[in-house]
Amino acid sequence: MVAAWPMLEVLKISCYIAIDATAVPTFCGLLGVLRLCPSLTSLALAIDTTKLEDIDFMSPGGEGLNTHLNDLTLGNSLIASPLNVALILSGIFPCLEQVDLDCWDTAPMDSLLSAHDKNSAMEKWASVNNILDGFSIVKERVATS
Repeated sequence: MVAAWPMLEVLKISCYIAIDATAVPTFCGLLGVLRLCPSLTSLALAIDTTKLEDIDFMSPGGEGLNTHLNDLTLGNSLIASPLNVALILSGIFPCLEQVDLDCWDTAPMDSLLSAHDKNSAMEKWASVNNILDGFSIVKERVATS
């Protein structure tokens, strides 16, 4: 579908998934979208970040870095390792400062997750943002040295 819009800059599909009831794209699917739409500046898409097969942590996007994207919402995407997710996101989106977490305060989240699961997932996504903050400081240091 996205192949028809290679100059697409904003793509908002869904921030919310019913866990275990929906087939969800993985990072490999996300990379496919990015290859077809290299001009994306804003993306909202729930993905399964727990499936990391075929992801090279040293170069997760290969040659396909997206230096335009500055707004990323991953909603209630499944997450196991905040560090792995931050490493991948930083490698794919070198200009991304934070994952947008505002959707966690909206009504659909309350109906999709128990309070405990929601809090646990929110903490993991907040950790991703903390790690991305640290990466940006390191990038600034490298750039100025």
